[in-house]
Amino acid sequence: LKRDNNNCSGNDDESLEEVNFDVVSFDIGSTSRGLTTAKEEDVDQSWREHVIPTRPISDLVRRIENAEEELILSRDNIKDQNMNVNVVVVGGGAAGIELALGIRARWNPILCNSDGYGRTNSFSVLLFRAERNSKMKEAIKNAVLARDIQVRHSSIVATIDGGDDDDSNNNKGKRIILTDGTCIPFTHCIWATGASAHPLANNAFRKRGIALNERGWIRVNPTLQSVSHDCVFAAGDCAIIENLPNQQKSPPKAGVYAVRAGPTLIENLMAFLRRDVLIDYVPQDDFLKLLMCGDETAVGFRFGLPLQGRWVWQLKDHIDCMFMDLFKVENLPVLKEWSEYDKSQYDAVVENSPLVLPPAEAGVLLTRTDDAVDYEVAWNVLREMRDNEQYRDDVLATIV
Repeated sequence: LKRDNNNCSGNDDESLEEVNFDVVSFDIGSTSRGLTTAKEEDVDQSWREHVIPTRPISDLVRRIENAEEELILSRDNIKDQNMNVNVVVVGGGAAGIELALGIRARWNPILCNSDGYGRTNSFSVLLFRAERNSKMKEAIKNAVLARDIQVRHSSIVATIDGGDDDDSNNNKGKRIILTDGTCIPFTHCIWATGASAHPLANNAFRKRGIALNERGWIRVNPTLQSVSHDCVFAAGDCAIIENLPNQQKSPPKAGVYAVRAGPTLIENLMAFLRRDVLIDYVPQDDFLKLLMCGDETAVGFRFGLPLQGRWVWQLKDHIDCMFMDLFKVENLPVLKEWSEYDKSQYDAVVENSPLVLPPAEAGVLLTRTDDAVDYEVAWNVLREMRDNEQYRDDVLATIV
């Protein structure tokens, strides 16, 4: 880093290229918790060889696709023999739950005979913590058990045994060993344990004086500006926001917060260059959580309510597609030098939104699970509940 008169330089390695800047934003994301420390020291190098981490996402997609190709080849080679496939997902957050459900649906056709019966001894074990909200916990439990996914609560992995290295399939004897001594065999292990600070933080940032907390997150103010260097910004998983109003805690490491921080980040970067006043990013207290089940249904949660059915999946699919459409060339904002950045693309607007239902009807609609529910009507109800506290209270009062 090098910015004159801002105490932000520090190239102690002559082999590194030095880049001058006026303002810089580090948005480097995170790594999978439990596989590395913030100092880039592997807890156990063999763990990486035997698990598929969710971070970085590019590696996750590639390794799952490779595993799937190997499964198809094995299926074709052994024909009528049973396939010994044991998939374990470690982690009980949204990613772990959704991956367990998604892989179950994606690989089930590969692991079934033409009559639909499985060709594997067991499919999936999900290790996860208990949810605080009992309704959420019950909805998730029902979703995974209905799809023959075994569940183990509040488990901690002590180590992973890679098995027999001489085995041609490199699967013989692979097992997860829990702290209580339980051994769980696996052929495929998805590691979805949440976020840990990127090793780059300690290896580069801390050495150069950029303020990090004890876990390696970049410390920033609500303006997304480093607490130690006013020319350095950070957002998303890699940052922890301090001094939020009303003693609000920094938001969890979830994509929705990174996306919503984007408009504030770009506005403040330009304001910094113009020497204008910076604005604060204030994270929302809660958000709509939607987990697909892999069979064109989904479970969701908002305002303490579990949402279930095909309409929830349709809503998730619609929101996801809307977000991806933002990055089509024709939808990108026009950039003009020194002009205000157009942030309207980040605000989801539905044309011709249906009328808001009366609270009693809205309460009934949100608890329905049948295929006849119109997801746009339900979404409109949820947004009105978000924006209108009285309407929200009235709707919730009708739901037992």
